[in-house]
Amino acid sequence: MRDLRASFELRTGVMLTRARVEQVMNTTASALFVPAALEALVRERTPTPVNDRGALEAIQDGLWINGRWPGVEGAQAVTSLELGQCLVDAGGEVVAARLDARDGRRFADENFGAHVGRAARVDQQLLLNRPWHILDQIDAALEHDLPRMSVPTWNSKPPLVMRAGEHPIRVDPSAKISPGVIFDVSRGPIVVNQGATIGPLAVIMGPCYLGTESVVKPQACVGPCAVVGPVCKISGEVHHAILHGYANKAHQGFLGHSLVGQWVNLGAGTMVSNLKNTYGTIRMELGPDGQAQDTGRTVMGAIVGDHVRTAIGTRILTGSVVSTGAVVALSGFAPRYARRFGFYQDKGFEPGEPKAMVTSIQRMMKRRGFEPSEAELRRVTELMAMDRVNT
Repeated sequence: MRDLRASFELRTGVMLTRARVEQVMNTTASALFVPAALEALVRERTPTPVNDRGALEAIQDGLWINGRWPGVEGAQAVTSLELGQCLVDAGGEVVAARLDARDGRRFADENFGAHVGRAARVDQQLLLNRPWHILDQIDAALEHDLPRMSVPTWNSKPPLVMRAGEHPIRVDPSAKISPGVIFDVSRGPIVVNQGATIGPLAVIMGPCYLGTESVVKPQACVGPCAVVGPVCKISGEVHHAILHGYANKAHQGFLGHSLVGQWVNLGAGTMVSNLKNTYGTIRMELGPDGQAQDTGRTVMGAIVGDHVRTAIGTRILTGSVVSTGAVVALSGFAPRYARRFGFYQDKGFEPGEPKAMVTSIQRMMKRRGFEPSEAELRRVTELMAMDRVNT
């Protein structure tokens, strides 16, 4: 998912990381720094200066924050930093630093990883170093985010809609709640945002968030710890999962303990395993080199990148990665690591063809009234070229 967005643009709960950090710090970012490959994409999504080192000249007391800090834990340690101090977490990485203009330039020149100034240390791992760390802190993120959504408390009691539990239910007046819906807030609150629709006989279990204009289809079971971003379609069973937005899981199938990017379509009957038969910890391959990393988790589904598509009946194994733009159309199990823009079918693997991939991205986004930007298409083309060289 970081192929097309910066780490602070990831949805790490209900909120994107940047939005949560700005809320916790009670301020807005005055400058952003991202890898050069993402600069054009981030520039078109924000008016904030991006990779503008000239913006550092006027900063006499600036708070620099690592984009991999989700703002859930350690806020007090960050806000307590004195000028000339940097906060270092248990992994030895800089979480934040409060610096003057000179040290700020030095910090930027050394790629934001140097221990500039006096180190203040905490014994917690505060940064998100691996994708599954987002799921490790999803309960805490939802506990922070859900009460801060500007959605009114739902006091309506329509006939045939049932409630269990005492946590709040918050529903935007424009949302549509069908007969037979069950809200289970025994574990945590539920927020249903503007224009969302919940079909008949669906079960929603808190903590849970349904984003703007998203649709939960009849008889679906969503939550706990499900975050459905804007303009998604959900059916089947979904829990402990984050869907960034504009993604379809519109048919039966299971999705749990997973992260799903934008503009994804999971075909009917797509199933994601999240538990090993041995009940042991799950290893994940985050790249094509086949090197597996231990997540330390006994439940872990899949990481699904932007623009992924799966065919009907697709079976995704525990701890799988389906990279940006991959198309999986197999009668057997999907690969544990599906390469970016790869086309997987029973007759074999084929690298994606750039013109065809661009066309399919344009078609999918047009269905929702969007057009991909030139920067996004250029980045997609660059990624495909890189992968062809490395195939």
